[in-house]
Amino acid sequence: MRYLLAFLKKYSFFFLFILLEAIAFIWMMNGLNYQRSVMANLSGSLSGAVYSVANNITDFANLGRENEKLVQENVRLRNALSHKKTYYPVDSVVYDTLNYTTRDSAFYSQFVYEPVNFIHNTVHKPNNYLMIDKGRKEGIGQDMGIVNGSGVVGIITDVSNNFSWGMSMLNTNIKLSAKLKRNNQLGTVEWDGKEFRHGKLTDVPAHTNVKTGDTIVTSGYSQVFPEDIMIGFVDEVSVNEGTNLYAIRFRYAADFNSLDYGYVIKNVMIKEIDSISNIQKPVIN
Repeated sequence: MRYLLAFLKKYSFFFLFILLEAIAFIWMMNGLNYQRSVMANLSGSLSGAVYSVANNITDFANLGRENEKLVQENVRLRNALSHKKTYYPVDSVVYDTLNYTTRDSAFYSQFVYEPVNFIHNTVHKPNNYLMIDKGRKEGIGQDMGIVNGSGVVGIITDVSNNFSWGMSMLNTNIKLSAKLKRNNQLGTVEWDGKEFRHGKLTDVPAHTNVKTGDTIVTSGYSQVFPEDIMIGFVDEVSVNEGTNLYAIRFRYAADFNSLDYGYVIKNVMIKEIDSISNIQKPVIN
């Protein structure tokens, strides 16, 4: 305490000067409108800058949560859109056709979507695979389709309780039924093992009108993907020598080098379809 009093006594004139300056400044600000407005604007600008930085930091911290909300919303929208293939028993009443979580036995949707994160992925191998962070506990099984917000990504091959392994579309073992959206011409999507941005569409007759930029989508003929899921866009068109078929090179809609969020497509009627497919068909003479 003695040292504090000595310090104050030694610099008393300095502190008195600061006090008088502060009083004079306050009197000036209260008496002159111009100076007061300048200080108010300066204070507002500084406050705005501080709040803006704080808000940006908060937004960045919440990105993960916001992305999760967007993924869940996309799931709801995708499931709502998939209801174009629904089945209604005779004399049934459907009260809410947009609520895909309904347990009403009168309402059925063939395909539902499960949000997932990609946790492993390759693009430069002859046969590329990927891994997602959900498995058997979330109802994911073999031969289910994988997509992201841009288009088709792959097919599930192996499942554990908490994870799933799948073939990427960048895998020479995948042959996927597809079509040209503009004219519904069927073909087969394959990968030639060369470059991860491009694939090829085969089995399209050469008399078909195909243009650069045409959209390639799923045909709906497989039980893995619904109809009209995006696959890619036509880049080059030529005719295979000695055949009457096109050689079509296309650009994948999905960027396989930056996979983050996606969806697994569950065909909830696959068992029923398989059971009727195994029934021996009658021979008609």
